[in-house]
Amino acid sequence: MSGGNDVRPPLAVAFAAPGPLGEGQALALLCAPDGSVLGGEGAARAAGAELPGYLAARFEAIVGKDRVHAAGGGAHPLLVLRGPEPGSGDPRGAELAGARLIRGMPPGIAAHLVVDASGLAPAESARLAFGARLAAYRFLRYRAPREGEATPCTALTLWSRDPAAAASAWAALESVAEGVELARDLVNEPPNVLTPPAFVDRLRALESAGLAVTVHDGAALEAMGAEALLAVGRGSPHGSYLVELRWQGGAAGARPLALVGKGMTFDTGGISIKNADGMHEVKWDMGGAATMAGTMLAIARQRLPVNAVAVLPIAENMPDGCAYRPGDVIRSLAGLTIEVTNTDAEGRLILADALAHCIAAHDPALVIDAATLTGAIINALGDGYAGLFATDAALAEGLRAAGDAEGERLWQMPVAEDYLEVMRSPVADLRNAAERKGDALNAAIFLRQFVDGRPWAHIDMAATVWQRRPRDVTQAESGTGFGVRLLTRFVAEMARG
Repeated sequence: MSGGNDVRPPLAVAFAAPGPLGEGQALALLCAPDGSVLGGEGAARAAGAELPGYLAARFEAIVGKDRVHAAGGGAHPLLVLRGPEPGSGDPRGAELAGARLIRGMPPGIAAHLVVDASGLAPAESARLAFGARLAAYRFLRYRAPREGEATPCTALTLWSRDPAAAASAWAALESVAEGVELARDLVNEPPNVLTPPAFVDRLRALESAGLAVTVHDGAALEAMGAEALLAVGRGSPHGSYLVELRWQGGAAGARPLALVGKGMTFDTGGISIKNADGMHEVKWDMGGAATMAGTMLAIARQRLPVNAVAVLPIAENMPDGCAYRPGDVIRSLAGLTIEVTNTDAEGRLILADALAHCIAAHDPALVIDAATLTGAIINALGDGYAGLFATDAALAEGLRAAGDAEGERLWQMPVAEDYLEVMRSPVADLRNAAERKGDALNAAIFLRQFVDGRPWAHIDMAATVWQRRPRDVTQAESGTGFGVRLLTRFVAEMARG
């Protein structure tokens, strides 16, 4: 395939005590809301950077602004930006400062940036690096460099008053960054590259991180009775798969927590074909599976003392002569029959079989699924929240709190039993789609029929998996990796008890 073939490595992060700058390095200073320089001005002068008078006096031009200010003079380029509130204990403030720095750097100023973070606590320094790392992500694998395009920042060194403590705090955050980057890469891949078999191969590669990987293909799915998953993939030459990722970090025999993610590598809508406008973006319909894969990578990298399993149904919804049809009745792995009323409501079908297999094969203590499931949740919440449906109050609160802490917000929606009535079919146990109104709730109550009464949460992330405009730590026109951070935090807090 032609193009840039730019598989850019992630931003390299290091921590060090303040000292002289090296050749080709630029220095960034952080200022506090009162205009003072966090860490003081001595480090900048010792490094050979001169503070112009209007900056040296006070930093009124910086306070309250999101811009990064560049100053000339001295042996090295100098950048100044607003930092987090000192001693506030707000990790998000430090993270967003790191993101502002990367996004606001003048083009081509330096490939190696040094930040004087000696005025921050070590954990805040690590969080600033986390924001910078996520904001530096670019997916440029298939396009050539463009004229005038600046060389990106590739290395970040943070001066810290305790480099060892900052590096220790960074180790856990780096594992989360790797999980987010994996999820983003998967979502950003074009659908002719990330076909179902190619997705399976990417998941098999996670064995190198210590995850056990099991792949069930067409023959195995037929043997287990996963007719719903098989039906959805029947119109594609690539078939359907069910992939299990397992992490055994807890006590032997302890019931695992289960993560289930929708893995539609492309969704035309099938026979109930989608409108052509925007269909090219539906490569992100495997975002739920990408999130769960990224979360499992982060769990393994941190070696969390829990047992966890991810069950990922993978298929492609295409309209050919073998495709499933509106009006078909299929039998799910759980034994419930389903009338197909809309082939574009395919996600709940593949999740039904994945959830049923997860319950039968792994007897999980709780189940969380994530899926780009409904347009209705976008209409309800816009792109600032994902919808949360849950049958257990403690589980819902734990996920919501983790999301708030990580800037991945969830808004809880009802799981209303009376909505099940509209999902009943006159010719089968259930139908896969009913009236348009309340479809996010309809989909949730449909999925609940396949979790066997376990504590369960469903995250409808249709609006948050892809971002058209730059915001916080994500660039425009990119997968976000939404959910990896909140789920890793939730699992880590569970592990701590």
